[in-house]
Amino acid sequence: MGQTVLILVKKPSILKQLVDLGVKLPEINVGNMSTKEGSHQVAKSVAVTKDDINDFKYLAKKGLTIYHQMIPSEAREDFINLPKTNGGQN
Repeated sequence: MGQTVLILVKKPSILKQLVDLGVKLPEINVGNMSTKEGSHQVAKSVAVTKDDINDFKYLAKKGLTIYHQMIPSEAREDFINLPKTNGGQN
């Protein structure tokens, strides 16, 4: 019986841990990530640190689709490219 499950986490490091434990996450929608010390904004409501970017890159290398879409009527944006296009760290 296939089910769709929504998992909300505060940090991408939690997603990395889940993937390393064998949890199958076919895609990740990066939503609101508030500004914090050492972070920079890459989308209207997303601020990431260098560690966050490294975690997302790790997940992308594992084959996960990572995108940013705040509401269904907005187009999906490839999240991995947002830090590069918005002055972020690579």
